[in-house]
Amino acid sequence: MNYPEQIEDVALQLSQRTREVQDLREQVTLRESAATLEVLNARDEQGRALYSNETARNAAIKLALSSNNNYQELERRLTAAETERSQLLARIERLRGEFRLHLLDRQQEIAAMGAEPA
Repeated sequence: MNYPEQIEDVALQLSQRTREVQDLREQVTLRESAATLEVLNARDEQGRALYSNETARNAAIKLALSSNNNYQELERRLTAAETERSQLLARIERLRGEFRLHLLDRQQEIAAMGAEPA
């Protein structure tokens, strides 16, 4: 088993997933900001704010985002990417541990060969 190569491969996958998570988080934040501005700028016929207090504004924002299919898809993609990133982190840690054990086994084998009488 080629541990260094496998660790490198998983590290590259992890890096890609991390970039994807960051990008998706930015997209989600932009959608949330757009929804917030829309709610803040919502006015009635007389030009008064439709949502006059913070609680009403927050509720309106949540409702707007929950009915936005693009936002919901971004949330699903973000959750999937975060899950995959967590799995890759666990995998790389497991590989690093296995590699350390492999190196210890090799050191013991070499030490045992050196201790045998010639």
